[in-house]
Amino acid sequence: MMRLICAVLMCASQACAQERIDPTTIDLDVNVRKAFSENRDRMTAHYQSQLSMFAVDGERLNLSTLDALIALASSAQRGRFVGSFLGYDLDWDGQITRTEYNSVFSSDFPLAESNADAWEQGAASNDLNGDDVITLIELLAVAGREQPLKKIPTKLRYIDEMRHWDLDGDGYVSQSEITDIIAANVGE
Repeated sequence: MMRLICAVLMCASQACAQERIDPTTIDLDVNVRKAFSENRDRMTAHYQSQLSMFAVDGERLNLSTLDALIALASSAQRGRFVGSFLGYDLDWDGQITRTEYNSVFSSDFPLAESNADAWEQGAASNDLNGDDVITLIELLAVAGREQPLKKIPTKLRYIDEMRHWDLDGDGYVSQSEITDIIAANVGE
């Protein structure tokens, strides 16, 4: 019986052990690669500061927390969107009319080439029923839409990029893994 238990434990530990991924097989996003090529030291410092900001122990980023971090940042971004948009509600009636929007836009951007098109360019997509009035309900519906990754704050896009940088398969990204991937993709 003891041999059976030892055999099971030995097989389990061998199955859990993963080979380290070769950092040259990790493809960096084109924009990230370009940023590293242009200023490697600054970008390395940026990634390592992001790592220490979001890391569980200051040194390793727990990949299982990435979705929660991105959801939190998206929620904060939606709040800023709603708050800033409500600044266009001049009479505080809970809706933004085309006239109110164009008035605020004209005062904020007096030198803009075409203030007449401000509504069409900046707000019409938020007017879900096309009546030239954006109600708070419409605004909240727009703010609640899932945002594509490109609209997520830059800091978290960089963190999301790191999702694939776990070279040893332990569920964390460490500073040494960041350094290895940068060296493999951008050079020493």
